[in-house]
Amino acid sequence: MTVYLIGFMGSGKSYLGRLLSNHLGVDHIDLDEWIESKYGKSITEIFQSEGEDRFREKEHEALKSLYEAYSRSVNLSIPSTELNLIISCGGGTPCFNGNMEWMNQHGLTIWLDPPTHVLLERLAKEKAHRPLLAKLSDDQMKHFVEQKLKERSFFYNQARLVLHDEVWDLPGLLKQINDASHLQ
Repeated sequence: MTVYLIGFMGSGKSYLGRLLSNHLGVDHIDLDEWIESKYGKSITEIFQSEGEDRFREKEHEALKSLYEAYSRSVNLSIPSTELNLIISCGGGTPCFNGNMEWMNQHGLTIWLDPPTHVLLERLAKEKAHRPLLAKLSDDQMKHFVEQKLKERSFFYNQARLVLHDEVWDLPGLLKQINDASHLQ
């Protein structure tokens, strides 16, 4: 089974993905980092040189190819609840090209949804490393985050498991993942 961590930037997808990976001994892939490595360009460079539509196509292709690569060792005719891969998705991944529906059909989606004030605190510390936020004032950033969350909530709300916490209790989280994986 593949777990897809979704949520807004700063929600902790990469952090939680690494934490779960280390604890469970399964592979973790940060989707944006994987795309950057494959194409030899940063996400920003892909957006600038090829446009968002082409980036979103590459993102969709990456989701499918990673799933296929990791599924070869599992008998796909028998639904598996054994976790074999954790993918930390980009914040917009669920919102394009039918990705949310596809991820729900091919694994367990988990929406990391900390309170907005927590997102803003985290993002304020990382502004220089976030091209979409780097030149925004604090008020502009707050408006941007609130607007994007509103736009994306339709897709995020389709996740099979939602975590509203800003700090995770690992044993409790593992139980929630196990319970949710058996409901599929």
